[in-house]
This record gives sequence, C-alpha cells and structure tokens, in this order.
Amino acid sequence: MNLAIIGVGYWGSKIAETARLLPNITVKTFDIDDDYGTDKIDAAVIATPAETHYDVTKKLLEQGIACLVEKPIADTLRKAQHLLGIAEAKNTVLQSGHILLFTPTTEYIKRTFDIANLKFVETRRLNFGNIPRHQIPLEHHLLIHDLALIDYIKQEKIIAVQRSGRDILTTDYNDYIITNIDFETFSTTHHCSWFYPRKTRTVALSSNSELLHVDDVDLQVQHVYGRYTDRLVNDSTNTIALSDSSSPLYRELEHFIASVEKQDNNSINGLEHIERVYKNLERVTDVQ
Repeated sequence: MNLAIIGVGYWGSKIAETARLLPNITVKTFDIDDDYGTDKIDAAVIATPAETHYDVTKKLLEQGIACLVEKPIADTLRKAQHLLGIAEAKNTVLQSGHILLFTPTTEYIKRTFDIANLKFVETRRLNFGNIPRHQIPLEHHLLIHDLALIDYIKQEKIIAVQRSGRDILTTDYNDYIITNIDFETFSTTHHCSWFYPRKTRTVALSSNSELLHVDDVDLQVQHVYGRYTDRLVNDSTNTIALSDSSSPLYRELEHFIASVEKQDNNSINGLEHIERVYKNLERVTDVQ
C-alpha cells in the first residue's frame, strides 16, 4: 500500500518515521503545496496546519483516497459533516487522529473501570504552547481529545455546558479554559491551557465505589476502591505503572491501514464517532 504523509513539520515527520515501521507500506511524504500524484496514493495521513485540514482532506476524499486526519478535521461541524458526506458517497475511509484512543491508559480505563456507574470525569490537558501560531480555538486543539475519549467510553447527549476562559497572552482566543459539561447520567470538568510550565495529561474518573486517576505522561495509574458512607472510605489503592510495547501512534496507523484494507468506516475513530465528537465540540464552543 502506498501511504502519503502530507505535512512534513514536527508531527508529520514523526508520523512518517512511525509509518515506515509498518509492514508492506511504502511511505511518501509531501509538503502542503506539492503535487500529491493522487493516482499513485492508496491512503493519506494529513498533518498540515490545522486551518488547512478541511481543504486538503476534501481534495483527497473527492479522489477516493482514504484519509486519517490529525485533529481537528475541520473548524466547524458543517465542514466536518461535509467531509463525512464525501467519504460516504465515495465509500472511502475517513478517520480522525484521536491518538488518545490508542494509549495504554485508555485501554486500562475501558478494561477495568465501572463505566456503567460513571459519575464524574476530570481532565487536565495543559502545556506551554507556541500560542501565537494557533489560529483556531483551544478547544479544537486540546479539549477535543477529551471529548473523543468520553465518546469512546460512554456515549451520551450533552444537557448543559458552562465555560470560563482567560486571554493571558492572546487576544483572538482564550489560552486557558475550564469547561463543565453535564451529560445525561454523569458530569465532567476539563482544564485546558497553553500557558502552563509542565506538560500535563491526566484523567480522573469516579463512580460510587472507585476512583481512577491515569497519567498519560508518566504512564501511571492510581486505582482506589472504596465506598461512600458519610465520607469516602478507602478500602484499597493500587498504583500501577503501565507498559507501552508499541507507541499509540503506531497502533493508530496500524488501525487505519487495517480499516482501509477492510473498507471499514465504523471503527472507533470512524464516521459515527467523528460526527458525535464534532456535535459535542460545537455545543461546547457555542457557549460564551
């Protein structure tokens, strides 16, 4: 299979390096302004600047080329739905690059946590970013990861949203936001920022009988089993260091190639997942 990596910046280069480890794959790299030679491409990964994702993906999908698009695939729900429509009409695979779905911490959550009795989720996605380069809202860069994770573990409609943002170094968009979301049976709080001195990627989940804290940077899990009386009683605590035998990026690319070979658009980051996540993203970003 001929796989094109479009976008040769920092992340595009890492994608190309990882893709070359896949068996039976010929990797070709292109800058955004190059002639892709689409007649010789079977599938493509789009890692160009975020504001160009829609136009580049639209061009490729119209040629019947399967696409894995780094988030966000588009800057509006309407544009995202347009891409979904093209993929359906062309019977072509379209996936969103929600790499968090392929981490060992997410696998641990799915495998061990009592999702049916989920009550609350708190996420922290913080970093010291190159703020002036980001031309779209912070939610499209960081919060979208957590919306994708929540959709993966428990699909429910949003009932209410509260949002608070701060312009610390920017004027066009907030570079620090706190978002509170009420779903049908559980609630969430999300902290996102480009203005933080340490890369932080944590998720904490709670139910009536357990607390789970996962750290995607340190690959560490703290699992607390307890019970509520007039306070939370800690019956036991397990701290687990997770192993990562293959990188989440490798597993994401491997999953994409398998989906292309099977023409499967109903995978964990396929069409239905994309539409749900972008509907939720629009609901969140509409709140002022």
